[in-house]
Amino acid sequence: MARLIIPELEELSFRRKMYENERTMSFLHKTVPFPKEAWEPFYQEVIQADPAEYCYRLVYCGGCEDFVGEAMYRRKPGTDAAECWILIEASRRNSGYGRSGLELLEQTAAGYGIRTFYARIPADDPACGFFEHLGFHKLRDEGSVVVMKKEFAEIL
Repeated sequence: MARLIIPELEELSFRRKMYENERTMSFLHKTVPFPKEAWEPFYQEVIQADPAEYCYRLVYCGGCEDFVGEAMYRRKPGTDAAECWILIEASRRNSGYGRSGLELLEQTAAGYGIRTFYARIPADDPACGFFEHLGFHKLRDEGSVVVMKKEFAEIL
């Protein structure tokens, strides 16, 4: 259904499209500018990072031949844990892309010795249920943010 793609610099136009879309960013109650002049520094710092430490990928749908979201993780230094993030374009949600993207991200992380994902989610975001459905459990409630955790096995 989906696969993770290392984007080319110009493909960050999709990230810009998502972050500047009110429906896609409704969980934050605001859009987030991602101007073209920010692409090169983002590319160098995030996309070209060592994937054992920081991994950013676009979620690509082979059937529709288009990007549908993004997935990333950042390892907590000196641990086998990482904070993960997945964002699917609003018009593509509830179609399995989030599940596929997160499962593929988990496989990638496991290949680098990561065994635990944490996700910080706005407390009023329906994504809490999505993460619970995928095996995450609530670790703690920080008021406006819920921290969820999932431990996973090594991928052979």
